Amino acid sequence: MAIRNVEDAMSIMAVADGALVEVEDMLTRIYELSVQKANSSYSATDVTNINSEITQLMSEIGDLAANTKFNNAAVSGTNVVVGQEFDGSTEAYQIPTFLAESDLDSSSTATDIYSAIGSVSGFRGTLASYINRFEYKISALSLLSATTSAAHSRIMDADYAAESAALAKGKVLQQASVAMLAQANASVDYVTSLLRYRQL
Repeated sequence: MAIRNVEDAMSIMAVADGALVEVEDMLTRIYELSVQKANSSYSATDVTNINSEITQLMSEIGDLAANTKFNNAAVSGTNVVVGQEFDGSTEAYQIPTFLAESDLDSSSTATDIYSAIGSVSGFRGTLASYINRFEYKISALSLLSATTSAAHSRIMDADYAAESAALAKGKVLQQASVAMLAQANASVDYVTSLLRYRQL
């Protein structure tokens, strides 16, 4: 179950990272648009269109933050508690809070947008480190499970070849003992009959 718990946590992180990839792409586009509209060669209509695209992209970023879910629960800013050991111990991992729609708008500077891109990259780095740790954790738990199972098998399962050989050896020794006893009894009977014959 510990392996399954870690796999589920890794899936949550992968869902969050997938959403942040899209957020990062949209922020890159917003950055390009903000640099583009700063060029004085664009008309007021062009700037209005650029601002409209920025607004729509920020709305989509807000929608991603609200609607990116795992098992019907939002992942943005979620504290993921993972039962990751066979002893039942848990550990918590914080998924960073996604950007909100209100964090940037069409009046945001290129520096603000570049800073937001850096934040999202940092969030993705955090998620990647969690996922990397979970992969190693799954590997370690799988190895522990396999070695524990093998040890249990060695303890609980009989070595049938060795047990059969020991049983056969015991039977041979028992039959030899019976034969020796019979021989010893026969010798005593023989000696007794010789002594009786002599007395006659």
